[in-house]
Amino acid sequence: MTPAEFKKKWFRFQGKETSGYSEHFNDLCAMLGQQTPAEADPSGKDFFCFQKRVVKDAEFDLDTPDASAPEERGFADVWKRGFFAFEYKGKKKDLDAAYRQLLRYRESLENPPLLVVCDFDRYIVKTNFNGTVQEVYEFTNAEIDEPKNLRVLRALFENPDDLKPKHTTAEVTEKLAAKIAEVAKSLQKRESVEIADAKTRKQVNFAQRKNLRIARFLNRIVFCFFAEDNRTNVCWSW
Repeated sequence: MTPAEFKKKWFRFQGKETSGYSEHFNDLCAMLGQQTPAEADPSGKDFFCFQKRVVKDAEFDLDTPDASAPEERGFADVWKRGFFAFEYKGKKKDLDAAYRQLLRYRESLENPPLLVVCDFDRYIVKTNFNGTVQEVYEFTNAEIDEPKNLRVLRALFENPDDLKPKHTTAEVTEKLAAKIAEVAKSLQKRESVEIADAKTRKQVNFAQRKNLRIARFLNRIVFCFFAEDNRTNVCWSW
């Protein structure tokens, strides 16, 4: 299948996710010259398949789970071990919701390095390499045959490391820490002058309260780096 044929066919498609996702994925394989899941893995479950059964939120399971809380199970639309997990939604549906599904599946899928969501027109590929800053690749069917987008799609099937981010979370955190330290020193220097220049007890108390507000402000900034970014799923560590 040529890119032009692929684009024409799926531009016209208006069906539901369940009625078209396996055919869409097989066409994608044909366009890229890749084996389909059934061709590569006739077992239908070992390493490359549709509807891979998963346990949701497997990373939160304990060695001795509560017997009264049964496992919540689901199915990943397409999975290739060590390469990617692929989740579909109907056209113009919420791809953020599809990505949240993959986040719940990923540990059960052996934490694949690439997570992909698609609504038959839009494609969003997010990197999932441990210890790196996440990168996102997004394009549409109309753009699918552009060299940069074909490179991303080929990396999905052939070599996910081609999309591995160059920056680690530790490097980014270190740079941010240095910037915050500069701000803290600048503020401290300015406020120390105010305290030194204070003539009355009231002025000293006012300057001290300003110092306390600055300290609280910086603490809030630091706290933000512990929080997980819901859009990029990057967790900054300090």
